[in-house]
Amino acid sequence: MYQPEELKNRYKGISNSSLGWFRLSPKYFRDKIDRKIEEPEQEYFELGTKLHYYLLEPQKFEQLYIYLDFPVPANPKQKQFCESMAKDKQKISESEKAKEIYKSIYATDKKSDSKVTAEAMKLVTNYRLYINYLQKVDLYKDTINFTTRKFLDDARTSVLSHKKAREILLNSAYSTTNKVTEEEYVEANEVTIYWEHPSIKINGELMVCKSRIDRVIIDHLTKTVRLVDLKTSYNLIDFPTKFEKFKYHEQLAFYWMAIGYMFSKLWPDKKLSEYTKESYIVAIQTNPDKSNTLLPVECKVYKVEDHWLETGYLGIEKTLLDMVWYFENDAWSYSKEYLEGDGSEII
Repeated sequence: MYQPEELKNRYKGISNSSLGWFRLSPKYFRDKIDRKIEEPEQEYFELGTKLHYYLLEPQKFEQLYIYLDFPVPANPKQKQFCESMAKDKQKISESEKAKEIYKSIYATDKKSDSKVTAEAMKLVTNYRLYINYLQKVDLYKDTINFTTRKFLDDARTSVLSHKKAREILLNSAYSTTNKVTEEEYVEANEVTIYWEHPSIKINGELMVCKSRIDRVIIDHLTKTVRLVDLKTSYNLIDFPTKFEKFKYHEQLAFYWMAIGYMFSKLWPDKKLSEYTKESYIVAIQTNPDKSNTLLPVECKVYKVEDHWLETGYLGIEKTLLDMVWYFENDAWSYSKEYLEGDGSEII
């Protein structure tokens, strides 16, 4: 929706995730943004990523993932045959190719060519979908097994059956008979916004930040802006506690700062302060929870009140201001307190 090149090129952009890295350790933050630390993605993060694509970018989901709902050979020789069929680039007929590969793997001295061809083509027929998959496997990010596919389908069903989640996450004004225009109504999923902080500077230049927002809906007719964030949680019972623990209010406040910047650039004749701003979290319960209790896949919608956002703004501003000293002094190995003091730190 809004990615100004001059900001993208000027600095990598401080994201909400990187605020958390900085709070852990300035050195950890620096190593992360310099890609000196590459940590494997945890399974629950991978599931969350798949769900985001599945619900918010279904076309991209189909490009990145493939569901293995077809037979895969367990026999080593059959698997070798399929792999060879997928890799072979000879410009000959499929039956000829299958016959040659079959002969290279199996003992066929006592069989006629027609018999070999028939047996080879039977394998091709039985495992054609698997062979096709092998030919395109490098194009996919990952495969989807039955359990994951069922969770994704159940999650979508739970969203569709929840009146508020369906309205703010999956319903589109463009699919209704209203036929609204982009001048009146804008919605975007998984949108990245590069933005400048209005007052905090690093070495004389306004700090550049980056926000990737799950969903934003801007209705100029009703003067309403909705921010929607999608979360997964192994259970929703203690989600309100997690909301504060994981600083989701700061994340939403950070996103609103990005939306405010984008709004001023795209619609300079309009004032965001005159619009009603709504913040929502759509939370999906995964299955099972940590105790292996088979919880159902459920959906809840939490409307975040403004007082949480106000607290979030304060937390963000403090962290960003703390960052400035480290950037300007290029000192990341120790805390500011350590470097400016006698080496001891106060607890």
